[in-house]
Amino acid sequence: MNRNFVQPNPPDTRIPTHGGSKRALASQPVARETRNAVGNAFARAGLVGNPSDSYGGKTIALSVRNFVARVSVEASDSIEIADGSAAPLLNAAIRRFEAHTGTAISPARISMETNIPFQVGLAGSSAIVIAALRALSRAHAIPLDPFDQAELALAAERDDLGIAAGPMDRVVQAYEGLIGMDFSGERRRDSYTRLSTKWLPPMLIAWDPRGGESSGIVHSDLRERWERGDTDVRNAMALFRDLVDEGERALRAGDHARLREVVDRNFDTRAKLCGIAERDREMVELARSRGASAKQCGSGGACLAVLAAETDADALARAYAMAGYQTVRPVVESDER
Repeated sequence: MNRNFVQPNPPDTRIPTHGGSKRALASQPVARETRNAVGNAFARAGLVGNPSDSYGGKTIALSVRNFVARVSVEASDSIEIADGSAAPLLNAAIRRFEAHTGTAISPARISMETNIPFQVGLAGSSAIVIAALRALSRAHAIPLDPFDQAELALAAERDDLGIAAGPMDRVVQAYEGLIGMDFSGERRRDSYTRLSTKWLPPMLIAWDPRGGESSGIVHSDLRERWERGDTDVRNAMALFRDLVDEGERALRAGDHARLREVVDRNFDTRAKLCGIAERDREMVELARSRGASAKQCGSGGACLAVLAAETDADALARAYAMAGYQTVRPVVESDER
């Protein structure tokens, strides 16, 4: 089975459809026969190093298979794109696919559904773009490898839509699993390392159902400070690189206590660098008060807790529920590919 199009089976989760009505766009020249196809992409959580991916840093992050964005392409007489908040993302993905492949897409009905919690830092927008690229690739029988998927998705969001975004989310969603990334130079295929998911400690993801702060707001301020040479920002990004190296050594050695220390230092470094929303800080402190380490999954709204023991998960989940947060035990792709 082509891993890019694996059918997910999120545990006990219904996938609501976003949007509903469709709008017909002008038909484009038919380049190839359209096959009905589906592309899926999962949420992601940063383990160590974010938000340094936009600043020559290093990161380790994991795909979270509990949450998925799914884009469907169905043969049609004209090109129809699902209305709603996903429409700009789908259109940007189409433009990038066409430019990269030199092929105008065939008439098709393109729709999207997702169960990734909205605006909580689990990379829901980039998942839609990656899923769309995979669906278009399969529908038109034009392969896209994970590296190209990540690059096209970043260009679609950052360059075409003006979203303040870094490469990490798209890389993890394109490659899937547990991925180490080095952004110190030009992005190449050997910039990314697949790490064994068997090295991971027990974890829990908590998120605020009310949503978090937009990633664009967070990153726009950091970018401005970075470009003017802010010493605090420059030093923090260098420290994130060191934390990733230390975190990877801890993973490889099975030293989960050391990894928890690294995760806490990652959060504390970020907290000194930019403001942390009250609810984000509360999620982190809830985990810490019960012996776990924690940090934001992304820009805000969700927290990744690294547990000291598997048996701690239920008690922490109850504490989060009492405080109004939802939780899930992250399902990460196995090493059998």
